[in-house]
Amino acid sequence: MPPLLSQPANDVELSNLRGPFYQDGCLSQLVEGGAACQSEGSSRSNGPDLLQCVAMLLFVFLDTMWLQELPSLAIPAMILAVPVQLWMVRVASRGSTMELVLEASLFMWLVSNSIWMCCEFLWDDPEPCGFLANIGFVERLSNDRWFYPFGLLIGVIIMFVTVAVLASFYVALAVASRRSRRSLALCSPPELTNGSAAHVFVLGLPRQVYRELYILPWLCSDMSWGFCNFLMSKKQPVGAIAPFCISCAGCAAAMLGLDSMRREVATRECSGALLNLSEVLWVLGNVCWALEDVWTDDTDTTARLVSLCLFVSGGILSVASSLCASRHS
Repeated sequence: MPPLLSQPANDVELSNLRGPFYQDGCLSQLVEGGAACQSEGSSRSNGPDLLQCVAMLLFVFLDTMWLQELPSLAIPAMILAVPVQLWMVRVASRGSTMELVLEASLFMWLVSNSIWMCCEFLWDDPEPCGFLANIGFVERLSNDRWFYPFGLLIGVIIMFVTVAVLASFYVALAVASRRSRRSLALCSPPELTNGSAAHVFVLGLPRQVYRELYILPWLCSDMSWGFCNFLMSKKQPVGAIAPFCISCAGCAAAMLGLDSMRREVATRECSGALLNLSEVLWVLGNVCWALEDVWTDDTDTTARLVSLCLFVSGGILSVASSLCASRHS
């Protein structure tokens, strides 16, 4: 089997194999432009780096402490996660547009969830949660309960805009990828086209974009949950559509994550596979928690325990992924 069929394409291999076909620029455009090339130093295109694993661990820890209603740990985790994710956006701005959009989407999700979490700690119960009840101005602020639906609405709007921008990006990239694949078919013979496209594209998208495709349905699931909480804060009926969206979008995100993990295992990317599995468990934990919150209003202890187990397992895998990433680097 030719080397191009057994490992991802790169500039040196393609240049040596094809010579004039690569020199004409069509295949270079595919690998460098359409697929956010590896020469840019893309951390997402070469597997997760240590900072990505740390960010994922912080996200899991934040949700775990939120689930346990421990603001003394959840708020410090939020304060630490925001600058870490902002730094990742800054690093991504030096690379491809793909990385910048993905990291910026995660940052906006973090901002939205931070607003949502703080609102719940202050106004979801008759008095502020945990140590916040002992802070004077926080206790006085908790008496103004009209802030609760307002804050939830702001969070939902932020997530809606993020989902719209990210979906538009995926559509535009899918169109550009199709054009790149056509250019590859015109510039290269079938034996090269089939091999390189199999490594560069998955379902019509560049492989490194497909690796993070789960983010879009997961954001839709989280946005639906936030909208449910907004309706509940206004004492309005939730209905069946929003919980249905939570379930379907969450399951779609988990399935995409599992397929991405399968591909990482096939290429022997230990850190990437562990991180993908950690993300899947995190998503499933959130879906279980969301449905429990919407249907039972935080009264089903068993469902919350399942979510906790999924979060803890995801956190353990995030640590394992971090160790693999640090060893590989």
